[in-house]
Amino acid sequence: TTTTHKTLRGPRSAIILCKEAYAKQIDKAVFPGLQGGPMEHVIAAKAVCFEEAMKADFRPYQEQIKMNAHTLAKVMMDNGIRVISNGTDNHLILMDMTSVKTTGKVATDALAEADIYTNRNTIPFETRSPFDPSGLRMGTPSITTRGMKIGEMEIIGDWIASILKDPTNAHLKKEIKAKVNRLCAEFPIYREFYPMYTPQNRQAPRRGSYQTPTYSGEYVAMYRGKVVAHDKGPIDVDRVPEGSTIFFSINGDAVRQLTRR
Repeated sequence: TTTTHKTLRGPRSAIILCKEAYAKQIDKAVFPGLQGGPMEHVIAAKAVCFEEAMKADFRPYQEQIKMNAHTLAKVMMDNGIRVISNGTDNHLILMDMTSVKTTGKVATDALAEADIYTNRNTIPFETRSPFDPSGLRMGTPSITTRGMKIGEMEIIGDWIASILKDPTNAHLKKEIKAKVNRLCAEFPIYREFYPMYTPQNRQAPRRGSYQTPTYSGEYVAMYRGKVVAHDKGPIDVDRVPEGSTIFFSINGDAVRQLTRR
C-alpha cells in the first residue's frame, strides 16, 4: 500500500498493489465493502500523478527530495538537535526534541507561529503521551516541488533550529516568519498564477545571509487602486507597501505580476 499525496504529488488518497489473483477480492472489499463512494475527480487526479511519475523528470525530482532531506537533517544535527538514526535515506526527518529541552507539541506550535508547518510525532522508546510526544517530523516533497534545493535547505534548517532552541522568543518567530514568506514568494506553488521574474544569473542563497530578492525593470506598483510607485531600475520589494500588486516588464517583455505580502 502507499499514499498518493506525498512523494507522488497526487491527490489525498492511496493505492493497494497486489497480484492479479487477489485483485477482485480486494476491489470488492474496498467497494462497496469499505469505501462509501468513489470520487471520480480523485481517481482522475491519481491517473495524472501516475502519468507524471512515468516521465523522465520525475526521477531527478525524487533524487532532489532525498538530497534536500539529507541536507536538512545535517543542518539539524550540526545545530545539536538529535535526528533519529543520525540522518535520513528518504524524504522524512524525525527529531528528538528532548535534545533541545522541549516537546513535540511546543516545537510544532512555535514553528507554526513562523509559518513553518511540521508534525509532532512519537519516537522509538517514547516516554511521553502521543498528544505531546518527544518527536518532531518534517519532510521535503512539497518544498522540493516548489523548486527549492540544497541552498534553501541550509537556510530553512537554520531558521528551524533557531526557533527550536528558543521557542518562546516572539521577536525571533516574527522575524523568521517574514523571511519565510519572502522565500516562499520566490517559489510560488503555481508559477502560472503567480509569475515572478528571477534573473538567470541568480546565485544560490548563502546560508545565514538571506536577503529580500530585488527585481529590475520598468514597474508600476498599485495599492488599493492607486499607483504608489512607477519607475525604472531595481525593485526593492520591501519598499513597497504590503498588499501592493507590482506589474513589471523586463527589457520590454510581457508584463509580469508580483503581489507584495
